[in-house]
Amino acid sequence: MSDKIKGFHVSLDRDISTEEAHEIMNAIKMIKHVQSVGTSVVSGDDWTNRQRIKSELFSSISDILYPEFKK
Repeated sequence: MSDKIKGFHVSLDRDISTEEAHEIMNAIKMIKHVQSVGTSVVSGDDWTNRQRIKSELFSSISDILYPEFKK
């Protein structure tokens, strides 16, 4: 017996305007079995998390490319 799926989470490749979001939401609503579509508004925490991830990625790449400067 297989598991039942109750929903999906969709992430966008960038932050988009409300107008763009409505177009995408309307397209998703046209898919069979879709009952509702919601949005997640960008917050300050999102910016902080993205900056932390960029910093950690840069640090990891620097460690690989320049191991002599590793602390």
